[in-house]
Amino acid sequence: MAEGSLRPAKLALADAGKECAGLSEQAVRTAVETLHGDLSRRSQALDKLSALKGTIDVSLASAEDSDAAMDELASGDVGVWNDEVDGLARAMDELQEERDAAIKAATTARAQIDQIERSADIPRLQEQCESLKAELADLVHEYRVVSTARALIADTLTSYVRERVPGILHGHGWAMGVHRTRRGEQLPIGRRSWA
Repeated sequence: MAEGSLRPAKLALADAGKECAGLSEQAVRTAVETLHGDLSRRSQALDKLSALKGTIDVSLASAEDSDAAMDELASGDVGVWNDEVDGLARAMDELQEERDAAIKAATTARAQIDQIERSADIPRLQEQCESLKAELADLVHEYRVVSTARALIADTLTSYVRERVPGILHGHGWAMGVHRTRRGEQLPIGRRSWA
């Protein structure tokens, strides 16, 4: 490589703050390649930084005080954040285990319900239940009829005793020479007492 073709490379190295006076052509090429690699990595890092800043801006858009959140990110303790992330990860694992257990319990319960619904005993038990309900309704009807009949008989007997028995007893008492007072005391026929 001629001195003229090294000139742009030496200028690029000088712009990057690298000393290149007195370097051989091979050293200049190595320095230029290293500079290109450094510039490429820098460009990639800047692209990644820009993408991360975009993610942070989107994440902090809903924050009440995004400037304070940015300051916290800039000056915060990464160890504390990692501990919080670990704690949240453990809590999330526990919640997932609880969710899985609840899903398993619900699946088991659903299977048991399906098994019960398919069981041959259900129709038989339903028929037996309906039969018992009908029998109970018949017994309740019989009870009501018997209770009503008892009440009618009791009312009729009370009415009969109140209205008919005194006349019958009075008639029989005169015929037998004995009269009874309202309290049931026997009086001879010639002597009346209305006590």
